[in-house]
Amino acid sequence: MLLGLGGLVYGLIAAPISGWSDPIVLASLIGGSVSLVGFVCVEHWSRAPMLPLVLFRSRTFSAVNLLTLLLYAALGGVLFFLPFALIQVHGYAATLAGAAFLPFTILMAGLSRWAGGLLDRFGARLPLVIGPAIAALGIGVMAVTVTNGSYWQFLVSIVILGFGMVVCVAPLTTTVINAVPAHQVGVASGINNAVSSVANLLAVAILGGVAVATLDHALNQHLQGAALSEAAKHAIEAARGQLVIEPALGNIQGAEGNVHHCDDLVHGDVSVAVIGPLDVDGERVRRCVRECGWFASRASMGSIRQTEDPRDDA
Repeated sequence: MLLGLGGLVYGLIAAPISGWSDPIVLASLIGGSVSLVGFVCVEHWSRAPMLPLVLFRSRTFSAVNLLTLLLYAALGGVLFFLPFALIQVHGYAATLAGAAFLPFTILMAGLSRWAGGLLDRFGARLPLVIGPAIAALGIGVMAVTVTNGSYWQFLVSIVILGFGMVVCVAPLTTTVINAVPAHQVGVASGINNAVSSVANLLAVAILGGVAVATLDHALNQHLQGAALSEAAKHAIEAARGQLVIEPALGNIQGAEGNVHHCDDLVHGDVSVAVIGPLDVDGERVRRCVRECGWFASRASMGSIRQTEDPRDDA
């Protein structure tokens, strides 16, 4: 199981950068898939399986675990990508990016007892329909506001998402437990927890690869015909294929003595912040790369603004 998920996830993460035809990527994907199929076969024929496949004969158990997979995959995608949007695209500090999740945590902790009361009053079916719908609404609001939305709009979407998760988390667990015989309750609960963890893992691998490929394509479109200096081109290429820009700094440290100005970074209709004179060459390069990374992020989101410093948004 570990080898299967590890190989599959590595292949999905590496494919957008190395290419789907890369031998290592192909070996990881094929090896991971074969390992997972082998694991299922072993569990099927085992007398004491760690994952009793017989539990999935229950339509309720299978349906609730499928809902868990989809719900937690969506949540994992939000938890992974929202900090990038707040920090890389909008230029907020890491503290503010982390604080954006506080409403989610507070709602989950404060309304858990109330959600249990809903389960006792209405049963599991209604909350399992309404809860994911509310969560989907929160993610939809976040998707609409991710480009030009304010910090408070992000908080509103997080509140909606958190409320939806509060409504459906308790019914998920209860339904899974009630769908199996009493002597298999512990196993069923463990499977459901494992499904939620696998959902987060796969969400980061799949959505991360999709994001890198999509943003890279959008960046190429926005950079066509743009007059870039050699320093800007080098910095953007160093950061290409990465969701974070800081690792690209190490790739151009040798250029510190040759980079003296970044105010010619972009000319024409698309432009980014003008970097003023700095006292230290190393700091000048770091700021140059940050501005290039900000430009790449904003270009990829399709919302480049005229000569603007991203730090002004913080």
